[in-house]
Amino acid sequence: MAIFYDIIKHSRKIKDKVNGEDKPSMGEKAGEILTELLIIVFAVSLSTWLHDWSVARHQQTEVKEFLVDLKDDLKKDVAGLNNQKIALNRVLASYALLYQLTPKRSDSLLKANFTLNQEFRAFFGEENDGNFEGFKSSGKIGYIENKKLKKQLLSYYQQFIPASRKTGQALDAKLLRVEEFIVKNRLTESQNRTAWTNPGFQTDLEFAIRYAKISLKVGDAGLQKARDVISEIDK
Repeated sequence: MAIFYDIIKHSRKIKDKVNGEDKPSMGEKAGEILTELLIIVFAVSLSTWLHDWSVARHQQTEVKEFLVDLKDDLKKDVAGLNNQKIALNRVLASYALLYQLTPKRSDSLLKANFTLNQEFRAFFGEENDGNFEGFKSSGKIGYIENKKLKKQLLSYYQQFIPASRKTGQALDAKLLRVEEFIVKNRLTESQNRTAWTNPGFQTDLEFAIRYAKISLKVGDAGLQKARDVISEIDK
């Protein structure tokens, strides 16, 4: 505010120089007016710079707060993706075994009290993206000055998460078919060897295994992306 008062003061001085009763030489008057104009230009430039600096500082404060919250989200994502990977590997191992069954092998498994792993649901697609979406929708992603970090964030939240959710939905649909067959035929307690090796069931198993492997690859890619973002934030 003081800068604006100075601008007004120096503007009045210029007016006084032009309209003053004591008539200095043209050279003196021009020099004094030029000096006052330079002071005004400097004051305006300084005011503009201070305003821009204040705005930029506020923006970077918002970015810092956003990244702190985002880092917490990503740590939760890493923990969740690791748990999903462990669970899905167990399911994959059970389904791979079922897919190779023959009546003779199924009889051997039943005699050995084989236990079917029934973690049928994948958890991919439950990543935390609320903070990112809120920051993006407010138009503040451009505040992030680190281009590498910005690129990593967009890759994780706009490429990996949609791919994860799409893959997770497809996998869940395949797992549901397998689960329904297992429950309907009570395969975890049944001695019905024909049901274990039912061609339709084996086909569903094949697709479930295929989608499970795809989901594992997507999850591993997401883990790496999340860790890269956390590392860049720490820098």
